[in-house]
Amino acid sequence: MYMTAQRKRLFQFFNDHPDASFSARDIQTLLNQAEASAISLSAVYRNLASLAEAGLILKIGRAHV
Repeated sequence: MYMTAQRKRLFQFFNDHPDASFSARDIQTLLNQAEASAISLSAVYRNLASLAEAGLILKIGRAHV
């Protein structure tokens, strides 16, 4: 898998928060607060899917109440 700058940012985000879970919107908000270059929500979703498919992060589903 080619690690784009956005994927590197996401992967680093998860390395910085190893015991926490976040929604895609939370990740987008936190990354955009911390970095000068913005990342779109669709880019977060695409890159999360790629990282999960490669086995680099775990995807968990939320329980519907």
